[in-house]
Formats: sequence, C-alpha cells, structure tokens
Amino acid sequence: MVDLVIGALTDAHDREEFCCDNEFIDNWCRKTCHKEHAAYKARVFAGTDNGHSKVLGLYSLTIRSLQPKVIKNIGYGRRDIPAVYFATLGVTNEAKGKGVGSALMYDAFKRTLEISEHVGVYCLWLTAVDAETCKFYEKLGFEYIDPDTKDNLDMYIPRAAIADAVA
Repeated sequence: MVDLVIGALTDAHDREEFCCDNEFIDNWCRKTCHKEHAAYKARVFAGTDNGHSKVLGLYSLTIRSLQPKVIKNIGYGRRDIPAVYFATLGVTNEAKGKGVGSALMYDAFKRTLEISEHVGVYCLWLTAVDAETCKFYEKLGFEYIDPDTKDNLDMYIPRAAIADAVA
C-alpha cells in the first residue's frame, strides 16, 4: 500500500516518467496538464508517495453541463444539468492495484462536494476510456448516462450518492 498524498499540481511534481500505457494520458500528464492547470482550463490533482515527488496518479476536474435530454426525470426540465466533469484519470503502471485510483476518486468526490457548496451541481460526470474502465467506475457507484447504448462510455454519479459514499 502507498502512503498517498494528493494535492493540486505544482512544479515540484515529477511527471517526466509517468507511464500508464495509455498514450493520450501519458502525453497529457507529461506535456499538457501543467499548462491546463496554470491557465485554469482544468484543475489537476496529483498523488505522490509521502515524501516523494514522483507522480503515481493524477486527475483533473472542470465544470460542464449536460443536456437535459441526457438524464431524464431529475427535475431540471429543459435547463442544462450542472455537473463537475472528471476529465482525466491516470495511474502509473507501478501504482496500479495499490489503491491509488480509488484514493484519487475519493479525493475527487470530496472536491465535488466542496464545489457543490458554492455552485449548483447535480452530478460528477466522466467519459471512461474503455468498457473495462467502466467496471471500475460502476464499483464506485457510477451509472451509465444512457444504459441502452452499449458503446456509450459516459457515466455519472449524483451528488447525493457522492455524499453518501464520503460520509
């Protein structure tokens, strides 16, 4: 088990050797995430082993809205549905299976609840990278936005379910 410390991305976080075997996420971590974080296009949070600077995992959050036809019967009528978007999650190969991904998600849950104290938020929404990853998110309480579409990788968890999970 890793003594994971999670915090906002800084220059001190070592991302040069980040490898999770997903080319997009690897490149995003090494080359792009710091720029997005600095420009407030996304907020990036990195997990390191306590006392070390090497990033073992990271994720990013943004604010987006879902179209009202996407999630039905939740009381928003024709208005867009406010959501925190869980934009990216990456865990290094060496840290996989050690609870890093779950710890990062728990941190994202807590931050989503904090955000919801200041702005309206119905859910935390994400687009999984593949069907296998969807299984991980389902274990955490996420549901498919459109369960009838098998190719759909968009998932969400309502704020109320997040509050229950964190309690």
